[in-house]
Parts: sequence; structure tokens; C-alpha cells
Amino acid sequence: MNPPTEPKRRQKSAIPWQAKLIIALICSILLAGATFYGIIRSYLHGDAFRRLLSEKASNSIGTKGEFGTFRWDGFSLESASFTASGEGPLRELQMDGLRTEIGLGGLKNGVWEITGSKVHRLETSFDFNHAAIGIPAAATDVSPSATRPSKTAVAGTWLPREVKFDGLQIADATINAQFGDKHIAASNLRVDLKSFGRKGHTADIGGGTIEFTNEKFPPANIDCIRLKHQDNRIFLNQLKLSAFDNARLEASGEIDGKSNRHSIDGNISGVKCSDVLSGDWVKRLSGDLETTFSYNNHTGPAVASGKLVLKNGNLTAFPALDALATFSNTQRFRSLAFNDARSDWQWRDGILTLENLVIASDGAIRAEGKITIDGENLDGQLNIGLPPEVLAKLPSAASDVFTIDERGMRWAPMRITGTTDKPKEDLSGRLMSAAATRLIGKLQQGIPAAGENAANTAEEIINSEKPVEKGIEAILENSDSARKLLKGLLQNLPTKE
Repeated sequence: MNPPTEPKRRQKSAIPWQAKLIIALICSILLAGATFYGIIRSYLHGDAFRRLLSEKASNSIGTKGEFGTFRWDGFSLESASFTASGEGPLRELQMDGLRTEIGLGGLKNGVWEITGSKVHRLETSFDFNHAAIGIPAAATDVSPSATRPSKTAVAGTWLPREVKFDGLQIADATINAQFGDKHIAASNLRVDLKSFGRKGHTADIGGGTIEFTNEKFPPANIDCIRLKHQDNRIFLNQLKLSAFDNARLEASGEIDGKSNRHSIDGNISGVKCSDVLSGDWVKRLSGDLETTFSYNNHTGPAVASGKLVLKNGNLTAFPALDALATFSNTQRFRSLAFNDARSDWQWRDGILTLENLVIASDGAIRAEGKITIDGENLDGQLNIGLPPEVLAKLPSAASDVFTIDERGMRWAPMRITGTTDKPKEDLSGRLMSAAATRLIGKLQQGIPAAGENAANTAEEIINSEKPVEKGIEAILENSDSARKLLKGLLQNLPTKE
């Protein structure tokens, strides 16, 4: 009889204790993982995580704010809104339609990773009237990466208390900012924020418009704005705006949040005189304006300066030019095309100064000097130069006004006063005064009886609003004998039909 085989079968089916241990460990790990996942999910879906994100977002922008209710799909969430308000430069913020995802890869580093964030609409309101124009102290880390938690907060829970964003896309942003009585509004902006390093981020802004109210600037299209924020400094790497038909502005600059120093440099081109002038100047001056500019507050109050050029310039119906045209009996000065028109300029405390001003028309006239514009008021001193051939056509009395330099040019000073809408100059009056003085002398020599009347007439002419026109009118109404004397004085004098 063969021995029983039952014990052998039991020995073969037995599971080694090592395998049982491995299975137990795997089950424990799976159970721990499921428990950990459940704890994480429960925390994320609870109100504590919403409050944490609200706190971090508020701290990063220096305000008090709160997210609306979170709606979850796995680790993806949506929130209808984030509303914030503060006492600093950022007064109001309203964000609608947030969508983002929570990554768990950063748990080993003690952070919650917020990825793929998108916002449907963002509207902000700034007021710099009671705050320095710079980076708010509470928002020194406005990067999507929040500041490190306090020891007290860490001790309260083993879950991370730090939040890190990799970026944010805003489909439609509106920004309103108040600077004294000046208001800036930008709307329909597309914004792409990206973070780099621990405290740095970039912002690319495109589309939309920017409008400066209470200022003589037109609404401008935003072609491109590239910003970089790092170490409490904002760098404007690129700014491109367009306005009117062909006007373009390009600039770059920097704002230091610690010292509140800021600077910006750039250029403006393609601006027509009719785009920026008003009143009679629209009819008087035409051409294309270009300028460089530099704006900073490094030495105290903000100062702007640059170099202005007028291309294809043409000046029509300026009083002094009309006077020269009348005296020389030519239409040449009625409308002057400039081959050279340029000036250095500086803006400080609301006053615009044009220095090293040069306006020239070949073979006709050249003006050099300085003009100050304070609000609407003008104050300037120009030297008006005429070539000899032009001065030869003027009455001999003009030699009492113009002096000759070593190059043969004839020069006369001209004072500019009045307002930008109604400028005044003294050259035409001095020309008329010189002509009248000689007229009186001739009349007293040739017609003594008419001398006193001529003197009275000359005084009326000089003090009138339009001395040149009045003078010619009076001259032409004189007797034939007086006209003969005047024709010798005022060469090529036109006669009344």
C-alpha cells in the first residue's frame, strides 16, 4: 500500500511568509495612498483650501479678497469670482470665470501647484493720489508664487501652506487708474502672465485700447506691452502703441519699487500737425511731427525732454510773415515750406520749453531762438534772418530794424507773446513804425503842412490791431504828391484799384 500523499499537497499550496509580508505592505501602501488621496481631496474640496487661496491671492496684491465657491472636477476647479478691495494704490479688483488645476507634484516641496489658470474677465481700479507711484509694499511679490508661510501656520497642519502659480491667462482685462485729476483707462486687454525663478514673472499684453482722459491725447491701440517683475522692480521691456492714421509710439523703461524712481525712453512718429493742433493753428501749420523723449524723476520732480522734428512743414498766414509779404510786395511769405524745422524740448512742472529752435526756408527766412509755453501763454524770443536779396525788396526803412552779420544775412529780433490760440509778435509793428517814422520825416521835409496830420495818422496805425493793413490803407488814401514821396520810400508799393 502506498503512503498517503495529503501532506505533500498541503506543503505545495502553502504561501511563504515573505510573500504574505509583501502583499500586506502593498495593501498597506494602497490603503495609505487611498487614505492620503482622500485626505487631500477632502481638504481641497473643503472651505479651508478656498480660504488659503484667498489669503495668498490677497497678500500678493496687497488687498483683502475672497474667491467665490469652488466647483470641482477631479483636481480641476472653477470659481465664479474673486473680489478684492484695499486702501493702497489698488482699490478694487473683480475677477470672473476662473479655471485652474491643482498639481500634487509640489507636495514633496511643501507647495500647492496651481497650473493652467485662465480668467474670463478682470477689472481693476487704481488710485495713486495718496500713494507713491511705484510698487506697493504689500505687493512686493506680485508673482504668482506666494510668500513662505509663517512657523505658526506650518505647525498647525502638515499640509502645505504655500501656493505656487505657473502663470495666468486673462481673456479680457480692464484697468482704471487715477493720477491727481488725470485718469487712464485701458480695456479689452489680453494678458498672459508667466512666472520664473522664485520671485520673478513676466506679462505680455496685447490688443485693447488705452485712453487718457483730461489730457490732449487720443485713444491709442495697444500693439504690444512686455513687462518683467523681479526684485521689487518692474521693467518695461517693450511698449508699442498706435493712434490716428499712422502715429506710432515705442518705449522702454523701469520702475524701482524701493526708491520709487522711474524712467522711460522712446520715440513718437507719424503724427500730423492737424492731429494735435487746434483752433487757427490747424490752418496755419501743417506737416509730420517726430520726437524722441526721455521721462524720469531721478533728480527730483519728474522731467521730460527730447528732440522734436517737423517734416514737410508749411506755415501759412502768420502775422509776421504777412507783414514781410506786404512790405516786399510778394506772396512768397504768405505760405512758407520749411526745409529745416527742429527743436530741443523740455517739460517740467507743466511748462513746455522749446530751446535751440530752428525754422528755415531756403532762400526766404530763418528763425532761431527759444519759446516757453506755460498753459496757454506764450513767451519767446526769436531772431529772424533774411538773405540780402529778400531784404533788398523791403522798404529802405527795414534797414532800421535788421542788422547785417558777417555772412551777409540780415537779422532782427522778434518777441513772441499772447496765447497759443492768439499769438502776438512785435516784428511787423516795428517794421511799420520804422516806415512811419521815415514817412513823417519825408512829409515834414516835402509837405510841412501835412507833417502834423501824418504824425497823428502814423500813431493810429502803429497802435492798431493790424498796423500793416491799416498803414497801407492810409498810405493809399493820401494825396498824389504824398504818394510820390511814399513810392520812393516803400518800393513797389501796390496801388488801390
